[in-house]
Amino acid sequence: MGSEKLEVVGLNRPVTALVLAIASAILVPIVYVLELGGVFFAAMVTYEPANPVPVKIWSIALVAAMGVVILALPVIAIIASARARAAASAAATGGRGLATAALVIASVVGALAVTTQVYVALWVAGVCSLEGC
Repeated sequence: MGSEKLEVVGLNRPVTALVLAIASAILVPIVYVLELGGVFFAAMVTYEPANPVPVKIWSIALVAAMGVVILALPVIAIIASARARAAASAAATGGRGLATAALVIASVVGALAVTTQVYVALWVAGVCSLEGC
């Protein structure tokens, strides 16, 4: 039943996988820059004692949500490209090259996304700074 659902959505097509991989390669740096700004905002909000606790919690949740989006975009692209590669191999209709390219792009973006999120976590913990670790 799961594969029929994917065919309706189109996640097992090589072109769709390539578009998702390229979209994640474009969106991840943009959301990362927004996340860095969100970290500064959350730090200012949580430092100020006059701000109510719900505002502090929402500012931290916003930064965490951006981190989840940064990690989710390449994962979705990796899953789509792996399914497209398997479907192209099984059907022997071509498109395996596009699916492989999408898998490589999404994997590189995913590795960079994990690296940046580790850096942000270390930065928030006070181990790293903008000058390095």
